[in-house]
Amino acid sequence: MPEPSLENREPEQQNELEIEALLDKIAKAAGSAVLKEEFEQRQKKIDEAAKKMVSGQKLIKPEIDFLSQESFPNEVEFSSFELMAEVFLRIGLGQELIDEIIEHERAHFDAAKEKGLDAKIIIKFYKLKNGSIQFLPAIKTGFEEGGDSTSENIRKVVSAPSTPSPSDKSKIE
Repeated sequence: MPEPSLENREPEQQNELEIEALLDKIAKAAGSAVLKEEFEQRQKKIDEAAKKMVSGQKLIKPEIDFLSQESFPNEVEFSSFELMAEVFLRIGLGQELIDEIIEHERAHFDAAKEKGLDAKIIIKFYKLKNGSIQFLPAIKTGFEEGGDSTSENIRKVVSAPSTPSPSDKSKIE
């Protein structure tokens, strides 16, 4: 049965349907979560490629292919920070933590948009050995080898938050 169209709905009803769809995607992504070790290996590849781009080095084809992947099964994309905040509230995160996450990721997002880069709001899930599921919010930016997404622009996106995360720092130090 086809999914109902969101276009002809009242705004509150459309928002609620979108939140329910995101919660369903989160459940599936959490079910596809990889072990922390594999997750960290993926993150290391991303961080190393970003660090190369910040320093002006050219990426090799396997790095470009890896970064160009649309998404992984353990990722969920959000169309807005407002939806992300609402979903985070519904899964039980406190408002202070939500505000901190949104402020940090919005800084990356706004910097990417300011530089003309494609930017997506995502969360990535991973699993600890005890089976508990953790997540990492992130901004995924599109890039063109040799285009506007190199060196200084990537540095500005990565360093945009007032308090850089350890991952942010590893890309620019």
